[in-house]
Amino acid sequence: MKRKRIIINAEQPNEYRVAFCEDGKLVDFELESAHHNPVTGNIYVGVVTAVKSDLESAFVDFGEERHGLLPFNRLGGPGPRTARPQFTDSAGSSQPIDLQVDQKLLVQVFREARGEKGAALTREFSLPGRYIVLKPNTEIRTVTRNVSEDNRNRLRSLGNRLPEVDNIGWIIRTTAVDHDFEEIISDFHRLLNLWRKIESEFEKTTSHTPKLVYSDNTFMQRVLRDRFRNDGTEVIVDNPSVYRQSRDFASEIMPELIDQIQLYQGDRPIFEKFRLEKDVGDIYSRKVTLPSGGELVFDPTEALLSIDVNSAKNTSRDNLEETALHTNLEAAAEICRQLKIRNIGGLIIVDFIDMPTEGHNEKVETVVRECLNRDPINSELSAISEFGLMELSRQRRGLSIYDTHFEICPHCQGGGYVQRLEGNANRVLRQLSYLAHDPRKTENQFICRVPEEVASFILNRERKYLRELETSTRKQIVVVADPEYHDSNFEIEEKRIRGLDFEHGSNLEEVVAEQHRDLKRRAKPAAPEEPKTKAVPLVPPVTATQPKKQPKQAKAKAKAPLDKHSRPAKKKTGHKKQTKAKTKKSAISRLFSSLFGG
Repeated sequence: MKRKRIIINAEQPNEYRVAFCEDGKLVDFELESAHHNPVTGNIYVGVVTAVKSDLESAFVDFGEERHGLLPFNRLGGPGPRTARPQFTDSAGSSQPIDLQVDQKLLVQVFREARGEKGAALTREFSLPGRYIVLKPNTEIRTVTRNVSEDNRNRLRSLGNRLPEVDNIGWIIRTTAVDHDFEEIISDFHRLLNLWRKIESEFEKTTSHTPKLVYSDNTFMQRVLRDRFRNDGTEVIVDNPSVYRQSRDFASEIMPELIDQIQLYQGDRPIFEKFRLEKDVGDIYSRKVTLPSGGELVFDPTEALLSIDVNSAKNTSRDNLEETALHTNLEAAAEICRQLKIRNIGGLIIVDFIDMPTEGHNEKVETVVRECLNRDPINSELSAISEFGLMELSRQRRGLSIYDTHFEICPHCQGGGYVQRLEGNANRVLRQLSYLAHDPRKTENQFICRVPEEVASFILNRERKYLRELETSTRKQIVVVADPEYHDSNFEIEEKRIRGLDFEHGSNLEEVVAEQHRDLKRRAKPAAPEEPKTKAVPLVPPVTATQPKKQPKQAKAKAKAPLDKHSRPAKKKTGHKKQTKAKTKKSAISRLFSSLFGG
């Protein structure tokens, strides 16, 4: 039996990391940041803002920045989706019943906003519990597929004993295995009462403004509710506060598992203690190394994710065919693991190493299929084509690691490449040539602001071309290195100058000096505005008291008394010496003034 652990790193208050391990190996990973507030699973009172028959959907304002999209086939209600009643308006377009602009309705987010697309909404609600998922506004009554056939039959028989409620469906979860009917029906009634409260709150709402009615549990509670099972799984938490919250939540819905929640009190970080930091670090890497030396390369795009399998340093086999098979088998298992860890959904294209030998492709497909069957998220795959490509489709659950922890590069704009320096310089010169040779333009001066490295390249290597261009068109071209421009960005300013002397080439001193002064003005930070009121210091300064001036008579009295032997004649002599010094100084001053003018 595999030893399972749920390692919770909640040391930092703005980010929770949860690692799911089997026999010490990372098999799944979840992360929640304080900067991102997930809305998947939340139920809102929304307002219809537009009904688009051509899109077969409606736009609903539910309180977020972008309006959500509500497809017609997710309006819920009895009967199959394809047989729901519709009517035709005067324009001849088909619209679902009771869906009008400014209409108030209850919606749930089942896929968050991603990129330029808004959130996807539904009226087929899901309220997950410990053993059962309540499905209001649907007629679904089934058992999860992630159990054996014997357990499926047993859970189906228990589900048939649940009370039938109109327009209320359910799905019995994998966690219901080895639990009796009393626990399942207790969870069913708890969720049913929760749904009644949501409906009551919706009916009480009279204003047509978006409002949050129900929010799923906190991140830690969702982890324990959905992933903590009675199969010997241990939960280890490194934060005392989160540890107490986890035990309190477990005591309410899973008291039999409360002793399996432990507090980590070691000196080393918890992920380093269990040797998980490297595996978690590989999540953010473009390349993942396989045990045999092979390599996986992940390249996300707007439409799909491409995964390239390379043999790289794998040279342990006897021939090329064996090396390709061994690398592909390792890659098949690792790809399924990375899809779970990175929470990747949508379309995935895998480029395996070509294997001409018959039967090798089937072995790789079998490994992929077995690994995906252990994945709780729905997925589909195709056979490996003659080009060595396999197509995978995996259901989206929340945002992937690329959506939460990466942003588009401002230089390459998500393309992954930037243009070479020579290409950028030639593009600038080509545009200057077009403008200078255009006969419709009356401007005779072109000031081109480019990145610093492009300006250096043009002025050093293409100076002769610039000179010939100016001579042939009799127009002046000035290239200015602007630090605010990067990569392929540039700007050309056109001016009409009278009496322009273009013979001085593209390095006119006055033009360049003016441009440099302009750059300095833009680079200089603006002076802060003076405060309207004078700032008062918190601690007022201590003012020193000045001593009072004594009058001359008192000052004279304070001096030592004159004796009869004092000779005032010396004072007169001193005064004469001081007068002579002043006269001498004034004479020197007059001499310097006459020579140097002051």
